[in-house]
Amino acid sequence: MWDWDLQTQDVFFDENFFKIADYAPNEFAHTYENWKKRVHPDDLNQAEARIKFCLSDASRDYSAEFRFRTKTDDWMWIQGQGKRA
Repeated sequence: MWDWDLQTQDVFFDENFFKIADYAPNEFAHTYENWKKRVHPDDLNQAEARIKFCLSDASRDYSAEFRFRTKTDDWMWIQGQGKRA
């Protein structure tokens, strides 16, 4: 689970967010930039485009598949989903 406060830009990743990618809980700072640098370069534009679409008035929902770098430098597929409050 993750949560992104758009007003403060604070990001929260729960313990399982780290564990599924073999990181220790809180191993890296809870920031958008730290998420971004772990998304596969070939998938980043599409994942960010979906974020922008969700933040527009066109949709309140976020859904994107992308590869995420694990601690061992492998890639795992993520199905990211969210809803703008």
